[in-house]
Amino acid sequence: MGGKAFPLPTPRMPPDVYQLVKRRCHAILKQHFRLVGTPIEGPEKEDFGDVDFLVTGPRAQLVGSILFHTLGQAMGAVSCVGSVPKSFAVPWPVVTGTPVPGDGDVVPGSQAQHLQAGEARFVQVDVSICADDAAWEWEMFLLAHGDLWSMLGSSIKPAGLTINDKGLWLRIEEMEALDRRKSLIFLTRVPQRVLEFLGLDEGAYGLFGADGPSVDGEDARDSTFTSAWQMFEYVASCRLFWTAPSPSPSSKIDSEQAVEQTDPSKATPRHDDLPLHQSLGRDDRMENSPRALKNDHDHRRRMAQRPVFRRYVDEFLPHCRASGRYPTSQPSREKIKEEAYTTFGDALRVEYDDRLRPWRRNQQNNAIWRAVIETHVPVEGVDPRVRARAIKRLKRFIEDRGRRDGERFVATEAAFTDREGVYVTDVVARFVAGNWDKMGQGAAR
Repeated sequence: MGGKAFPLPTPRMPPDVYQLVKRRCHAILKQHFRLVGTPIEGPEKEDFGDVDFLVTGPRAQLVGSILFHTLGQAMGAVSCVGSVPKSFAVPWPVVTGTPVPGDGDVVPGSQAQHLQAGEARFVQVDVSICADDAAWEWEMFLLAHGDLWSMLGSSIKPAGLTINDKGLWLRIEEMEALDRRKSLIFLTRVPQRVLEFLGLDEGAYGLFGADGPSVDGEDARDSTFTSAWQMFEYVASCRLFWTAPSPSPSSKIDSEQAVEQTDPSKATPRHDDLPLHQSLGRDDRMENSPRALKNDHDHRRRMAQRPVFRRYVDEFLPHCRASGRYPTSQPSREKIKEEAYTTFGDALRVEYDDRLRPWRRNQQNNAIWRAVIETHVPVEGVDPRVRARAIKRLKRFIEDRGRRDGERFVATEAAFTDREGVYVTDVVARFVAGNWDKMGQGAAR
């Protein structure tokens, strides 16, 4: 996306040119796919870098390069690059009075100044093929209204929710910082259920029918919001939206709330990185980590390249703070988790616990080595070889719960772990402190 896939002149399109190319290409794609749509544009968009299509349900048994070659020929493309999406360079529509090849439309005279005589220009058309109808509907939903989910994402993330190209997810708080992927519990990818769970009005969102949004008329914006401010107000209608009384003093960026609205119950500020669809739902970032610095870069990039998002950060959030709107903090993560169980099925509770239990046990195993065994075996005055031998044997002995035939130091599984099988740190520490010297001298194997 963005109109920069080709080493060809692909200038930004005024609305009339954009609508004309979209209408023509939609008709062509509709001959080859059952579902064709362009995500609803954000409000107040004055020009366009490319034309984006989501398609699914091919009508013919054409695949791979043959399919794209056929599409390129039908659209009159001079070049085709990429994979997902597939980008086509199609000729810029001709000036007033000359029919557009294929449908007889012309660019209105008001747009003639955008073309210079004899200059070859092109329009980038991006086509993404979705796996099935559900995937098509989800992508159409997620990419609608431009920066909308960059803004909504900052409201739902402190509540333990993440949205990405696969669906809406609940994050396991204890796991998310160290193992992002395994911390995600799938909730749904049905747009209506997402909006209902977040308390957002479905009608105002403008969900679509089976044939996608209308391409009739000259309005290139296609947004159900008449202004960017109206879209900001829609974001604020989310039941998880809130504004802190003032920006966090520990925030490196004054407007960091737009990257993630900091949970007031947490001492450590967190961040969000939802640059539209490309990286929805990445890892939590901790302050001053390499990942946090990268996240700051993502935030600055969006602020520089996405003017509507910048207005949300620089105008709407300060306005809400100054006027004292939405001062009540969102429900706790625990409450949202329980609501998710109720809404999406109590089986999620079992999945959550089954995912967390072995991960916690594995983390404890690693921690026993680093934080307990090594730190409780003295360094000063101890032969390094004795110390190394003691640490190695202690680790093996404790991991085996002391169940080694012929061991001199007998310990049961219950002695080291709780009912969940998680190590009790104090018990392990006492055993190490009382037995390291014997282990180091070879009394135990």
